Amino acid sequence: MVRCWPLLLVVACGPVPVTAPVDSGTPPVDAGAVDSGVQDAGALASPDSGSSPDAGPPPPADAGAPRVALRTPCAETFAQVTEATADGGLALGARIACSPDQRLTQVDTYFLSYRTTRGNGQPGASTARVFLPKSPRAAPAPMVVIGHPSVGIADGCAPTREMNGVFSLALPWAEKGYPVIAPDYAGLGNPGTHGYVDNHDTAYSMLDAARALAALLEPGALDGRQVMVGYSEGGGAVLSSQALEKTYGTFGELSAVIAYAPQYNVRLNSFGYVSMFRNPDALTVAQGYTKPVVAALRQYGWYENYVGAGRGGEAFPAASRMGTVDALEQQCIIGLGAFLPSTRTHVRDLIDDELRTTFLACVDGTAGCRDPGKKYYDGLVADLLVNDPGGAPVLIVQGMLDTVMPVGEEAACVVPKLRNDGVNLTLCTDGLAAHNNIYDRNVDLGVQWGEAKLHGTAPPTCTAATLPACP
Repeated sequence: MVRCWPLLLVVACGPVPVTAPVDSGTPPVDAGAVDSGVQDAGALASPDSGSSPDAGPPPPADAGAPRVALRTPCAETFAQVTEATADGGLALGARIACSPDQRLTQVDTYFLSYRTTRGNGQPGASTARVFLPKSPRAAPAPMVVIGHPSVGIADGCAPTREMNGVFSLALPWAEKGYPVIAPDYAGLGNPGTHGYVDNHDTAYSMLDAARALAALLEPGALDGRQVMVGYSEGGGAVLSSQALEKTYGTFGELSAVIAYAPQYNVRLNSFGYVSMFRNPDALTVAQGYTKPVVAALRQYGWYENYVGAGRGGEAFPAASRMGTVDALEQQCIIGLGAFLPSTRTHVRDLIDDELRTTFLACVDGTAGCRDPGKKYYDGLVADLLVNDPGGAPVLIVQGMLDTVMPVGEEAACVVPKLRNDGVNLTLCTDGLAAHNNIYDRNVDLGVQWGEAKLHGTAPPTCTAATLPACP
């Protein structure tokens, strides 16, 4: 199933395109967040992998049984995978439970749960889908880790609960012979609560997914090199992983990071969050289709993980608390996008007023900075990351007609932030792409660029528009 946000008619602001190598070490200065994004939780419509030239040696012909073999069979049930929990006694990435999924023409897929760390520092578990090619590359081979776009935080929304969840993101790589793992993110589809757009929480799930794939496969199957590919919320997860890889660790090291329309919180006002707090009487619907959803998911996930399980409702006004929590725990992203603006008429209906006022006092440095807003403010500030100038090179692919991650609000801030951090960043823009089709229109570009980084060949070229200034 492909999840898509309704598109709003927008007028392009006339960016000036510049054709440049997709890897120009000093691309033009310019520039996510919600997914806020929306989605694609994975249609089984994989692009023709033959259409993009392979920068490395071709995968060997299928010789029967996959040469990418499991260390031990996956013999648990799907229920055992989704119900699994982890304690600190397990190594990061340790396999907790694994069950078979589907046997397709080109790949075999499995469900996996593995040990990770939550953003609050506590032990946790994440579920994932693994794609093992039937015509794998010669071992040892690189791996690919997939970061999915926003789906919500209800367990039933997790990509592993869908027949074809994240297939469109994973298959272009698996069809080229790369083993692929696509985590749900801890707390989504398994015990706990997903830390929505929590940079640390999602990055840990991604980095430990690489460890988990290595632990799942027979020794010698992987060479330690990783490509991380993320779309929307997943774009933020892979960029966070680039920032945290050296301090948190992973299996091997990142060779390339590819982010499509990333939802990456690089400032407190990402996705207009602080601006919403300042205008409590504004109509919720006037904030746009996605900002109210992002705000509600973010607040609930933070409270559940940092204040206490069962206390997520405290982020919302008492009068509408129960209905808001029920919606967040039961509906996926599209349903929330319709429910919240239509039932929570004003911004104040989505934010507890004491939380709002004390948080703003901390933002402004005034005397009213105290709990509950101070703890929340301190937590969000602590979650802002500095990306690694010596870490993996990054490709950002951004649609200039994106109204979910408006270019002038998100990419315009994310790109210069990464450049200021010294990241080896390539920006590619698509003047005809919106949020829901940026990936489909540019999947081959990402695969070619990633393979160029893996195999040391020349990257493809792309158009890089001049982005507006970060507001």
